[in-house]
Amino acid sequence: MNSSSASIDLQEIRATLRDSVAAGIGREDLIHAMRKAGLHQIDCIKMLRDLCGISLGDAKEAVHYSSAWADHKEMNEAFHEAVFQAADELGFVETPG
Repeated sequence: MNSSSASIDLQEIRATLRDSVAAGIGREDLIHAMRKAGLHQIDCIKMLRDLCGISLGDAKEAVHYSSAWADHKEMNEAFHEAVFQAADELGFVETPG
């Protein structure tokens, strides 16, 4: 079960989407189908890796830039910027040069 949403049956969704991948569904449509099924972004990334056999970085990028998650993109980018700024202020990020 999905720890973020106990009512979602990930195995059932995975089986359905695996059939869709075999039928030739595109990556963007696959991400839309995952979101419509109720998966969260992290679950989409994990399942995209599993179903498409792509790297973690590629899966993160595909989900981040997907129109399925466009409503979260700005918020996620602001969060990442704040984390990197805080890390820099604490001396955890080396400045190039």
